[in-house]
Amino acid sequence: MQMQIHVKGLVRASRLRVVAANKLNVTLARFSHAVQEVTMRMHDINGPDRGGADKLCRVVLRLKDNSILVVEDLGANMMEVMVVAYCSCPRAAADYVI
Repeated sequence: MQMQIHVKGLVRASRLRVVAANKLNVTLARFSHAVQEVTMRMHDINGPDRGGADKLCRVVLRLKDNSILVVEDLGANMMEVMVVAYCSCPRAAADYVI
């Protein structure tokens, strides 16, 4: 399973990448036979100077049969948004794969 993690407009980008990679590996381990590629994008829509629910986390799962599943969440705190997004991935994959 290949993994790409992109972070744009967020402080501590390297830390977010490490946490995201670890969490995605753990949560998608049981679907590694069906998932070909995982791409996670984390983005601060309004930029770092403005607050509010503007943190977006989008996870795209490309399955081995070339199907694509997209999970995303939007909120004020990137860590919370990321948790919701990667916790939703196994449910989406289970619904499709099984």
